Amino acid sequence: MEHLALLSSAVNFNAVAVTVLIIVVLAILVTIVLRRRRENVWQAFARRNGFQYQVVEGQPQVKGLLEGRRFELAISPESSDTGPLGVEVISMAVFLHHPPPGDLLIESAGGLVGDVQLALNEHRFQSGDAEFDQNVNVENSGSAAGVDWLTPKKRQAFLQLVQATPSDSYLLAAGQLRWQCRTAISVPDKLDEHLRSLAAAVRELDNATQE
Repeated sequence: MEHLALLSSAVNFNAVAVTVLIIVVLAILVTIVLRRRRENVWQAFARRNGFQYQVVEGQPQVKGLLEGRRFELAISPESSDTGPLGVEVISMAVFLHHPPPGDLLIESAGGLVGDVQLALNEHRFQSGDAEFDQNVNVENSGSAAGVDWLTPKKRQAFLQLVQATPSDSYLLAAGQLRWQCRTAISVPDKLDEHLRSLAAAVRELDNATQE
């Protein structure tokens, strides 16, 4: 009986080991397939929009000019896409010709996150536009130049981005407008859709006139 019990334990252990091995192998295969799909999607995206696709230190990048402005698409450093079934954090950025003053930072912050920031961030700027202030965090450090730069039209352009895809992240800082999204794969239509959205927003945000 003891021999049978030991044999049964060994069989069960081997079964578990085989199951774990199969799961790991499947995870690796799925990851390879997803990365190959991303490569194909990004290359096609680059060709359609006149950008360049390249791989730098094992990471894909798409670079070029969007209506004369520098454009970049990359995997964010925040991404966990470093192992089996890792989730991508995609980052798409357009660099402005006429960026806001250096101390001005604008980021999406709707829902509970926005409420917490509103309560705790002493540098959070209030425009007086309730809808904008509820969904967007603005840090200005009291600069008059920042207030002048953030015109009603620019507020509306940024707010439209946030409201269109509230689960995504938007940031305007360091001279660039950046969209960031966590996703398992890169969907062609989604990349083109956000490229068009960023292009439309940046036309207003890059307007040098104070309207």
